[in-house]
Amino acid sequence: MKRVEALKWGQESLTGLQHSNPSQEATWLLDKSLGQVHETLNVSCTCPKDLSGEEWFRYRELVQKRVEGTPLAYLMRDVEFMGIVFKVDDRCLIPREETEILVRETLKLCKKIECPQILEIGTGSGALSVALAKNCASASILATDISKQALSIALENARLQKVESRIRFINGSLFEPISQSRNLFDIILSNPPYIKTGEIQNLQSEIQMEPKIALDGGENGLAIIQPLVENSRFYLKKQGHLLLEIGEDQAWEVQKIMENSGFINLEVIKDNAEKNRVIKGECIG
Repeated sequence: MKRVEALKWGQESLTGLQHSNPSQEATWLLDKSLGQVHETLNVSCTCPKDLSGEEWFRYRELVQKRVEGTPLAYLMRDVEFMGIVFKVDDRCLIPREETEILVRETLKLCKKIECPQILEIGTGSGALSVALAKNCASASILATDISKQALSIALENARLQKVESRIRFINGSLFEPISQSRNLFDIILSNPPYIKTGEIQNLQSEIQMEPKIALDGGENGLAIIQPLVENSRFYLKKQGHLLLEIGEDQAWEVQKIMENSGFINLEVIKDNAEKNRVIKGECIG
């Protein structure tokens, strides 16, 4: 089969799939089946050569998995975030464009600190910590996650980007593995699980295929956020900052939790869709 014929088949197979671009995705999956890396996508599909039997088998398998709802990033095994290509698979949440706001807001604060000490809670793929390390050479970063599987891919991403010497990865829940590190950090950031348990079943089917532990925020969506906020003040330096990604309808509740926990100068930042996305505040110590 000619590559162009395979591409047409892939586009037709993916047509009608929700939240997808059939033409683009069919092209990327064909490139993947041909062994192309992220930086050379869209190159091989214009070639008139035939697909080998093995290449055609791989392509059909990738397209079928996508039709069944497997996230594109898991099939491609990588995703771009903050201009960096990260390895991802079903061990971790897929980094998304709106989360880049959390990194950018953190970098703004880093510019005001000579050698920022940063803690990320729930690092997942390591995308946030690695992006911070790449964009702030003076930063020292500690990143935790409850999932050992997620930490293994985070470490791989740090090594690929050559920043593993400036990020320390630790396994454990919230602040449990660093209980002795009091008043140490200039910045704590997190993209915590914040979706209400009862709403997970209403998410896009492909999102439901991502690790539930990285999505499920409990009955009210605040099961992780509340203890994270309440304990952050013990680990931040005076005038240190806490930054969180939140659900679009959680700003008021999270603001109240932060106020009650001694945070001031609270600010809610919207994403490109004008939805509440990030909240930050200053610790009064």
